[in-house]
Amino acid sequence: MMQEAVPESLTACDISVEDVPDTSGMYSDHIPLAVSTSPHNDHTHIILFRRPMERQASDRSELRQLIVASLVEQVSASTGYSVDTLDPKNLRGE
Repeated sequence: MMQEAVPESLTACDISVEDVPDTSGMYSDHIPLAVSTSPHNDHTHIILFRRPMERQASDRSELRQLIVASLVEQVSASTGYSVDTLDPKNLRGE
């Protein structure tokens, strides 16, 4: 997917998974599925939140699409590449 389309988009990117986000005041109106830290620096850290994604998805196929969509959106926001460039096969299902 992204590695094939734009391999350099992931060279300075760490991806991790946590159960839930720290909701101590930062997210008062919603719980995010993923966040990106330091999007305008040379190095980006993307965190996917497992439990919010599992709650939102109705099955494993939908969970896969949520994971792909979240990754594509976060990498797009941090690199400036469009989501269509990062996911030319539209694996995010949109």
